[in-house]
Amino acid sequence: MILFYIITILILILSLLGTIYVTIYNNLKEKLLKKKQAESEIDQTLREKYDILSKIKTILNTNLKGKDAINLDTLTKMEKITEDKLTSFEFYRSLIDFENKMIKIRENAKKMTSTKDFEIEMEKIEDINIKLSGEIRYYNDVISSYMKMYSKFPGNIISKTSRLKELKYFDNKNLDDNIEKDFQI
Repeated sequence: MILFYIITILILILSLLGTIYVTIYNNLKEKLLKKKQAESEIDQTLREKYDILSKIKTILNTNLKGKDAINLDTLTKMEKITEDKLTSFEFYRSLIDFENKMIKIRENAKKMTSTKDFEIEMEKIEDINIKLSGEIRYYNDVISSYMKMYSKFPGNIISKTSRLKELKYFDNKNLDDNIEKDFQI
């Protein structure tokens, strides 16, 4: 009779441990799925931003004349960034550089025949930047939530046994390394 109680207690304990394991594992996997979804949304928004910047480049090419048109040489690298194998963050930073260059070219241009199209496209860029900012914040929130589960007991044991990996924030900084000056503009 005592053997029956011991076996019953062991089965209950193993069932409880199994349930805890499965619950935490599923929560970790859910965070990974949310991360992939957020990455997909960021990639889509970056593609939209690239397309709008391409339109702006065309508008600038069409409307700038003479001396001002020479400034457009700085934007010739824009087509090449799609050929490079960049991370989303690197692509994001490249697009910001091109956006800033286009704004500077427009500000320095003496004569531009049509500014309405340029302004409309720049408003779209502003809207996309707001959307992108929210998507990046959501992505980083998901990573933060995942890493809390990943690094705390019992999630750390489950993540190690399941071979789940540590994830980095959107900017790809490693907060555990010794480099204190990670941030660069």
